[in-house]
Amino acid sequence: FFFNDTATTEIYTEQIVGSVRCVQETGLKSFRTTDWDPYDDLPEEYEKIFIFHDFNKTLKNAFIDAKEDAYAFEGFYVKIHISGFPVEALSTHNPLRPFIVSSLLKHEQKLSLLHVRVERHFDSTSEVLSEDPVEMHMGFRIIKCNPMYSRIFGGCQKLKYEKKWLPNINYMASFYGNVIYPPCPVLVFKEKEVTPGIFSKELVGAGDVTRSDPLKVILQRIILTGYPFKISKRKAVARMMFFNQYDVKYFMPVELWTKKGLRGHIVDSIGTHGYMKCTFNNPIKQNDTLCMNLYKRVFPKWPFAQ
Repeated sequence: FFFNDTATTEIYTEQIVGSVRCVQETGLKSFRTTDWDPYDDLPEEYEKIFIFHDFNKTLKNAFIDAKEDAYAFEGFYVKIHISGFPVEALSTHNPLRPFIVSSLLKHEQKLSLLHVRVERHFDSTSEVLSEDPVEMHMGFRIIKCNPMYSRIFGGCQKLKYEKKWLPNINYMASFYGNVIYPPCPVLVFKEKEVTPGIFSKELVGAGDVTRSDPLKVILQRIILTGYPFKISKRKAVARMMFFNQYDVKYFMPVELWTKKGLRGHIVDSIGTHGYMKCTFNNPIKQNDTLCMNLYKRVFPKWPFAQ
C-alpha cells in the first residue's frame, strides 16, 4: 500500500518487488538535517541550462558592470536608436499602452531553473495544482510556464514537493526560464473560464524572485503503510507493507512511525511473504497503522518540445 499524504488516502499497488518499484526512493533519517547530493541523478535537460557556481557573486558583478558601462542614469532624458527593429510591431501596437524598452544584465538571456517565493491572493478561489499552466509577470517579462510548487522549511536547504498550492502558506514555485536577478516582484495569473468558451485571467498569487539555482533539491514524499498482525507490548509482527523477504531486508535501515505517534524500526524478516518483526518505543495497539517515509527527487516539467 502506498499512502498519499496530500489526499490522506491509501492506494493499492501491485505485489511487485518493492526494491524495484521504489528504486528512485530513499529513506532519510531527518528531512531537515540529512544531506542529499545535489548532483545525484540529474535529468538530461540539465545539459541545456546554465548553472551558477556562485550566484551572489555573479549578481553583484552584474550590477557593478552595468553601472560602469551605463551612459544614462535615473532622471536623464535620452533618445534611443534601435537597428533592425521590425516596423510592423509598431503598427500593431496599441497607442494607449506604453511601449517598454529594457536592457538585460549579464547572463539574463541564459536559460536556467528559477525559484520564486509566492503566496496565494486572498481573493483567489481557483484551485492551483503543480504543473498547471500559469502566467508569471516578472517586471517587463511575461513567462508562460508550468511551475512546480514546494513547501519552504526554515533552516532547511531542501524543499518538499506539494501537489496543491494552498492559501496562507509561502511556497516556492520552480520552473525553467530566462535568468532574472532579484529583487523583482512577481504576479501569477491563471486562465479562468467565465462562460463557456470565454476565458479571463485571474490573479491567483504574488511574490518575489529569489534566485536561479538548478541544484536546489526538491523532494517528493511517498509513504508505505502496513498493519500489525500479532502484538506483544512494544513488539509486533507487521504485514501488507512488503510481499517478500528481500524487500524487508532492503528497507530495514529506514525508520518506522505510526499514525498514533510511535517510533520504531524493523528487526527481522519472517517467512517469505513480507512479514516482519518490528519494535517500537511504546506499546502498540491493534488498530494502529505502520508507516515508512521514502523520498525521491523531482524536477519541473521541461517546457520545450523535444
